Amino acid sequence: MELPSVDLKITNPRLKDLGALPRRATDGSAGYDIAACIDSKVVLFPGQTFDFDLGFAIAIPDPRWALFFIPRSGLGVKSGIILANGVGLIDSDYRGTCKLSIWNPHPNAQRTQHCVLSAG
Repeated sequence: MELPSVDLKITNPRLKDLGALPRRATDGSAGYDIAACIDSKVVLFPGQTFDFDLGFAIAIPDPRWALFFIPRSGLGVKSGIILANGVGLIDSDYRGTCKLSIWNPHPNAQRTQHCVLSAG
């Protein structure tokens, strides 16, 4: 079965400014790295969520395919944040800007364990 081509449309000019188009970091990468199109650093304290724009929209022409956003294991280990809904799913007929929601699930809100999200 041949993989379908996917059209990517830049919806936020900051994506190009950040030099952060979706890309594979190495030949062995299982997926593509993406960036947060945000204007300034975001501090995410325990229990907080944050929704952000990825700066692009996609068009998947084949209804048998979808796009999944899954967290890298290093992200959770290093920062403790996870995707708020576990896995992001973009259906083949969705044409809006892709967005994600992250969550800092640290159980002890009394501690100051937080993470910082930077642009790019």
